[in-house]
Amino acid sequence: MKSISLSDIANTAILQFAKTDVLINKVQIADRQQDLLRAMLLHHQEHQPVNIYFKNGSGELFGVECEVIAVTDEHVMLKSGIIIPVRSIVLIELL
Repeated sequence: MKSISLSDIANTAILQFAKTDVLINKVQIADRQQDLLRAMLLHHQEHQPVNIYFKNGSGELFGVECEVIAVTDEHVMLKSGIIIPVRSIVLIELL
């Protein structure tokens, strides 16, 4: 099993993200988008953080606890102003 590096939110801004989508299954991609929207709603209603797991350009898996401010088809904006490409996100864990 690969280890997951827990990243400080400030260090997330300097990471290189995956260039291609890390998910290949269309159902998983749709589920990821739904989970991102749910995470954004949780932030706006309850200020609840989530864990986002994503891959960098080298394929290493990282995780960060954050609050999702905005979601588009291509990007996610976190409370700290950091933007993560949706294509690099593997999993959203609601806390």
